Amino acid sequence: MDMLLEWKNSGFRLFTLQQGESDELHDHGNYLQVSMPLDNEVEIQWNKRYQRVASGQRLLVQPDEQHRHLATYGPATIMLVSLQCDFLQEVWENEQPARAKHSLEYTSLSTEIVPLFQQTVQRAFQRSLFEPMDELLQMEQEWEVARLFLTLHSKNNTCTELKVTSLYEHPGVKRATDYMHDEFKHPLKLEEIAGIAGSSKYHFIHQFKKNKRMTPGQYLQQLRIKEAAYLLRTTDWEITRIAFEAGFGSLSSFQRVWKQQYGVSASDFRKNV
Repeated sequence: MDMLLEWKNSGFRLFTLQQGESDELHDHGNYLQVSMPLDNEVEIQWNKRYQRVASGQRLLVQPDEQHRHLATYGPATIMLVSLQCDFLQEVWENEQPARAKHSLEYTSLSTEIVPLFQQTVQRAFQRSLFEPMDELLQMEQEWEVARLFLTLHSKNNTCTELKVTSLYEHPGVKRATDYMHDEFKHPLKLEEIAGIAGSSKYHFIHQFKKNKRMTPGQYLQQLRIKEAAYLLRTTDWEITRIAFEAGFGSLSSFQRVWKQQYGVSASDFRKNV
C-alpha cells in the first residue's frame, strides 16, 4: 500500500513496508515531516543515528535532515505528515500572537500517543479519496493539522492545547457571517470571506472558530443544509437540483454532509415530511 495526498502547504503519505524493507535515504527541503508508525514499531535512520519509534509515537524530522524508515521488527504501516515551515510560522503567529516574535523550536521525538492527531490526518485522507475536497475546507483541514502539530511539537507552546474562548462576536466575524448568509448559494473562497472580515486567511479561521465554535467551512455547510432541507419540504425539485441550488459543489458532497446531519438520505427525508 502506498497512498499520497498533496495540498498547498502540506502533504500526507500512508505506506507499508514489509519486514526488512526500507525507503530511500532522503530529505524534504523546506518541509518538516512527522513519521508515525500505525501498527508496529519501526527503526528510523535519522541524523546519522538510528531511532526506534513505537506504534502511535511520532518522530519529527527537520528540513534537510537525511532520513529513512526501516521495517526491522516486522511489517509496518507508516503515516507521514509534511508541513511547510513558512505555513507553520503563519499559523503559529495567528494562534498565539503574543509569542509571534519568538522563532519556533520543535521537540523531535514524542512518546505521547495522541489519537486526535492521527484521526485528523486519516479523516483528511478518507474524505479526499471519495471526492475532491472543497478549497475552503481543504485550507481549514490544513490549518487544523498544523494547529495540532504545533500543540504537540512546539517547545514554545506551554499550553496542553490551544483553547479558544470568546465573550462577544468579533466585528470582522460579524461582517463575514452576514456576507455568507447573503452569498452561501454561490461558490465562496476563503480569501474572499477573510477579506470581508479584514483578516488574513489563517487569522480569520482562528477568529471565526473562537467566536462560532466551528470553522467558516462548517458554518457554510450548515447554511446550505438548512436551505436544502427547506427546498426538500417546499418544492418537488430533483435532489441534484436542490444540492446545487443550496450551494453545494457536487451531488456527492451534498449527500455526504446530509447523511452526517440527518442520518438518512435526502430522498428518505422527503418521504417523511
